[in-house]
Amino acid sequence: METFIFLSVCVLIALIVKSKGSADLKKALATVVIVFGFVLYIPFAWQSYWAGVANEKETARAAYKALTPEQQVRKKIDGITEYIAGVTVTDEEALNLTINHYLIGFFDTEKEIYHKAASDFKIIYKAHPKVETVEIQYNLKVANAYGEISYKPAIRITLDATTYKRIQWQNFDTDNLDKLAQMTPLIVF
Repeated sequence: METFIFLSVCVLIALIVKSKGSADLKKALATVVIVFGFVLYIPFAWQSYWAGVANEKETARAAYKALTPEQQVRKKIDGITEYIAGVTVTDEEALNLTINHYLIGFFDTEKEIYHKAASDFKIIYKAHPKVETVEIQYNLKVANAYGEISYKPAIRITLDATTYKRIQWQNFDTDNLDKLAQMTPLIVF
């Protein structure tokens, strides 16, 4: 920054020496002041902008961490109609969810549900690290002969914490979820 100020002063002196008339001097001074002000403003504005963005991200992270685990899960997973957390008879913490899911249709029904379930299990276990078992029931949107829309139970998927922790999620193929989790079909696909 000091180099820039020194160079600006040198340019200003050169312009003053070069211009003999007062009109040229005023133009030269005005040009140097504008350029100098603009060059100083850009880094300041850029730094202020990114400082604001970082501050907003930190505020959002702090607000998210202040949420209860249930609120965190509900914020990240759409369509939760039932959320039951508790302790089973065998003293293990369990979580049961019912989620209304609208099929996108890019994959076959099973693959799409497995992909959604894998994503949901990661969200749930991150928010509830002490839960030992998570069971998710997916209800699918269906229309009857009259076009009336409703959600019907399709599948129930249960994944325990031991299996969840063992999965290498960055390399995991969601088509294999049926080999690791307990699947209970509620309708035939």
